[in-house]
Amino acid sequence: MRSVVAAGVLLAVGGFACDQATSAVTAMTNQYVGAWTIVSGQQTVDCGNGPMEPVPITAGTVVIGPSQPPGTLSAQDTEHGNCLWLLNAGPTMATLRSGNECASTATTTTQTVTPRQYVLTLTSPNQATVFSNFQRQALGITCTQIDEEMLVLQ
Repeated sequence: MRSVVAAGVLLAVGGFACDQATSAVTAMTNQYVGAWTIVSGQQTVDCGNGPMEPVPITAGTVVIGPSQPPGTLSAQDTEHGNCLWLLNAGPTMATLRSGNECASTATTTTQTVTPRQYVLTLTSPNQATVFSNFQRQALGITCTQIDEEMLVLQ
């Protein structure tokens, strides 16, 4: 009888611990979720002849949503077309999880976009920064694009 009671207590405690862990992961990822507005930043492009002059980024959005497995986020940044990336969420920083290439259309040209680095850092509950490094390939030309963005949660 004691072993049955002990097993029941262990199951109850184990279930409680699992619920707490799930709640902690959900709370951690929820702080990132939402539509973020790009308020400022700069973009630097290098197509093999050295970096061009940085170009200001003054508009755009970054939409962050929950994904699977737990602790994973989906990110769509208008600076990278219609591509969707997966991020691993940490307490204040979410980093690129999946670097699969994506086809995106810029003006009239379809290009292949491959992420190399994407780091979203929470600086306050409604502000964040993004540092990203992407490779873009179109019309036989490969360029590296580095973006630094300041975001506010809408």
